[in-house]
Amino acid sequence: MSPAPAREDLLPVSTGNHCLFCGSRDWTWVYLLGNEPDWIKQLGWTFGWHVFMCDACHDYYEGGDDASLVRAHLNQPEPEADESEAVQWVRVVRARQSEPAIPRAEAIVPGVDDLVREGFTPIENLTGAHELAVVWPEAHRRSIPEVRAWALEDEALQGRLWAVRPPWPGWTFDDVFTYLWSLVDHYQEPQQRLDAAAKALHADESEARQQLQRARARDDR
Repeated sequence: MSPAPAREDLLPVSTGNHCLFCGSRDWTWVYLLGNEPDWIKQLGWTFGWHVFMCDACHDYYEGGDDASLVRAHLNQPEPEADESEAVQWVRVVRARQSEPAIPRAEAIVPGVDDLVREGFTPIENLTGAHELAVVWPEAHRRSIPEVRAWALEDEALQGRLWAVRPPWPGWTFDDVFTYLWSLVDHYQEPQQRLDAAAKALHADESEARQQLQRARARDDR
């Protein structure tokens, strides 16, 4: 593995994470994984530099109840790991944990939870094309000051963390991005793609709905 990043490069985080064990999106704790024992280097896999847990799994973990952590993972509809793998997950997290668990309030970008409560989702949780937020309809986007150094390097985001909601009532984000990519993906140049996205996102809802239906029909072929 490469050397562990500085703590300030890992924190704060946004909301697009989930509990490692049960899969809950309502994570409440962050564990930094800065240690790298030799036996982990031999595994051929490991986690990133942090993992997230909900209150229940945090309590199991802190109480040393590894069996309940494994059960929490296996009780998901589609667990990512089998039992032996989940047992190994717990061992790896315990071996790599480099400081006490950090509560969500201390680990998250200030203000991002308020945006979520208002019905907005950080654009980074939805797509790697973060710059789409800048051309999103103004009534359906919000932003807060960005504090993460790596994100501040992206001048297109104007020093802001952006969150959005679907531009049309009743639309899901899956609807929005299926529609959007159907109009954007045939462009190669970044500015052309952004211009096409801006036009698409400001279209009349009935026009957008027709295009979504055409895109769905193509996908079903």
